[in-house]
Amino acid sequence: SIPGIIPAVEYDIGAWGLSYTDSDYYNNGDGNYNDGWSFRNDGVDIEANGDSDGLPYNIGWTDAGEWLKFTIQDVTPGTYDLKIRVAAPSSGGIFFAQLNGANLGVIDVPSTGGWYEWQNMVIPNVEVSSGEQFLKIQIVQAGFNIERIIFESVNNSIDDPVILDQFMLGEPYPNPFNPSVMMDLTNHEPSKYTISIINLKGEKIYHKSLGVLEPGKHSLNWDGVNFNGKSVTSGVYLMIISDRKMSLRKKLVLLR
Repeated sequence: SIPGIIPAVEYDIGAWGLSYTDSDYYNNGDGNYNDGWSFRNDGVDIEANGDSDGLPYNIGWTDAGEWLKFTIQDVTPGTYDLKIRVAAPSSGGIFFAQLNGANLGVIDVPSTGGWYEWQNMVIPNVEVSSGEQFLKIQIVQAGFNIERIIFESVNNSIDDPVILDQFMLGEPYPNPFNPSVMMDLTNHEPSKYTISIINLKGEKIYHKSLGVLEPGKHSLNWDGVNFNGKSVTSGVYLMIISDRKMSLRKKLVLLR
């Protein structure tokens, strides 16, 4: 329900490709579809939680491209912090969340200290409408466990005024994307801007001068190509927008 706690293992009951995907959902020869041999055996890897203070079970053995779908019917509309509780012995895991098909954010999973050392990854101020909701969690890079999902109500209050910097960036859309992604830049004085794309190895694969942009709102885009105009592979990239005074960056997920 919303608000409330949803165990990660309580994803929708249904067929592979409709309620979940898992890289080894088929029988692997020793009788198990579920590497953890726990709770249910429809393909998603589940294990008994090694934290005695946590929920009984958690999702484990995550792999890139896997996803889980949750249909939520008992819903109180409002603004919520969405918390996904994860654990990982090392950093590098990445996932994203969608609500009713709208992208909520791409999350980097840090090292939490172990497979059962749980930590909440927070997507703040998620607007939830009335009626049935459809939540999707998709793995981009593996290496972490998932225990629970929490919708926590946010007390509505008047925010303090925000002092704007030299320029600011909107959220990339769509994100994940294929084949192109858009992003808004808002600036408050004329300046010369550049756009660069960096891969996870730290290599610059694309660069473009945007020239001088007058004050206002400007739409930027990247078509998922490198310096040579060739399409790049699926993965996580950083879009860096710079002028002579500052640089801002946004994380992009390309899914071919």
